Amino acid sequence: MAPVIGAFLFLFLTSVILSTHSTFVLAQELPANAFDTSSTYRESWDCIHGFLKIEDHCEAVELPDNAHLKDQVYGSQLPWRCDRGFLQKDEQCHAIDVPSNGYVDDRSDEDGWSCIKGFSKLDGSCVAFFVPENAYLNDSIFDNRWVCNQGHRKVGDKCLAVSVPENAIFVDRYGEPGWRCIRGYKAMGDSCEQIVLPTNAQLTGKNSAVDQGWECLPGYQQDSGGCAAINIPENAEAIRLFAAVVWECKRGYRQVRERCETVVVPENGYLRQSGSDWACMKPYRQRGNQCVAREN
Repeated sequence: MAPVIGAFLFLFLTSVILSTHSTFVLAQELPANAFDTSSTYRESWDCIHGFLKIEDHCEAVELPDNAHLKDQVYGSQLPWRCDRGFLQKDEQCHAIDVPSNGYVDDRSDEDGWSCIKGFSKLDGSCVAFFVPENAYLNDSIFDNRWVCNQGHRKVGDKCLAVSVPENAIFVDRYGEPGWRCIRGYKAMGDSCEQIVLPTNAQLTGKNSAVDQGWECLPGYQQDSGGCAAINIPENAEAIRLFAAVVWECKRGYRQVRERCETVVVPENGYLRQSGSDWACMKPYRQRGNQCVAREN
């Protein structure tokens, strides 16, 4: 019984204290340029926008020239910020000296300006960015990198023309000579030679000098520079295993030497996902070639 009475007394006293506090706030006279926050967890009053709380009164914010009030102020921050085109220094707003080919940039906290595309900062000025012959500036607004024109390749700080042989296309990719043979041709030195397909073969799309550029059709395997038929047993099909063409038994058959035998599934059994073996359904268990009920 005692704990219940104690809890009741705690709630009663808490309500009395909060009520007394609210009455005190309402009765308290607000200073000029202040408003009632109606809060029980922080100061009961605060200053209106444009004024700062100094002890028990509100003082107007003194704005320097070319500045405006902030919408919100946190902690010890200044209650104002400089207008666009001006930079804060020693609690004053000084005009930003923007050099030729520059612009006012609010994101630049250092000096308040950045250079336009094609120029970079150097000793307080904007210097034209170097773009070599047969090149152009990229579309990024965040850097001044340049890209070589079509048909040219970057070599150091230059863009050199690429000599594309017949039956090839220009490709600006690392590790390649600047061109690639079209389908049906393979690179041989500085030229593209036509790939000669043997019977029962097809193009692979690989046309480098180290690749022959063709492969045998399913059911055939490479033999002496040509494609020879693979002896595929009944109930089997040809598959490609890496670079080789082999065969495997169809679903429901298993390989026994060089032939495919039917997988005999006993009663209360099922064919596994592999398709070449079986298992017993629950609650049966395997005994030899049968599925039998479990013994209690």
